[in-house]
Amino acid sequence: MSTGEVTAPLLQLQGVGKSYGGFRAVDDVTLTVTAGERHAVIGPNGAGKTTLFNLVAGTLRVSRGRVLLSGRDVTRAGEHRRARAGVGRTFQHSSLFATQTCAENVALAVRRCLGIGMSLRVPTRARGLIADQVAELIERVGLIERADHLVGDLSHGERRQLEVAMALAGNPALLLFDEPTAGMSPSESDQFTNLVRALPRTLTVLLIEHDLDVVFSVADRISVLATGRLLEQGPPQQIRSSAQVEAVYLGSGHDEVFIA
Repeated sequence: MSTGEVTAPLLQLQGVGKSYGGFRAVDDVTLTVTAGERHAVIGPNGAGKTTLFNLVAGTLRVSRGRVLLSGRDVTRAGEHRRARAGVGRTFQHSSLFATQTCAENVALAVRRCLGIGMSLRVPTRARGLIADQVAELIERVGLIERADHLVGDLSHGERRQLEVAMALAGNPALLLFDEPTAGMSPSESDQFTNLVRALPRTLTVLLIEHDLDVVFSVADRISVLATGRLLEQGPPQQIRSSAQVEAVYLGSGHDEVFIA
């Protein structure tokens, strides 16, 4: 994002927390994601990253605090209402139909967003609109040559690309990526990184990611969680050089740094 540019908050978390009995999985987290920003959330195992994401998506209800989307309080809104308000997401585990083609999977997502669902009665005009949107989405994620291939024949990285196309079908304002490169080869990870970087700045991105090469090449700002609390946040250069962040990841003496 260009310096000096004034941008409005797309997402605001104000003192957000989630408790299970006496255990605070997320504890008093306050952060702001501006429109068009690429914001990464990192932290060691058990930091509360996925719980935080579920609080943003509406999958979980907050125990305290507020969630605002474009200035609108959506704290009590569930997952489906937040999706209609512009929140889209991908998941750690694939939810694709392996026995259908790429195009058929994306068509299902487009139909759902158009309110047609699985109806057998689709107006001719809508059929053309669906076909055009499917082709556009598949091309955007670099799978146009795989459109007629079964999902079961795709590589892991290609399936992740397809999930992005399906998430984009809802034309979200905010797209949540939950461990998008987990299990990818280095080349697949590079390709996925390029895909994310190519997304238009009209779309705001919030991601959890364990691969810091991906994080530092994509993110404008990074929030670091530890034991449910916000440890530090700032641009990649600040996080990379932070002694406090380094202590969280290196304090155990293990070689595996920045485990998701």
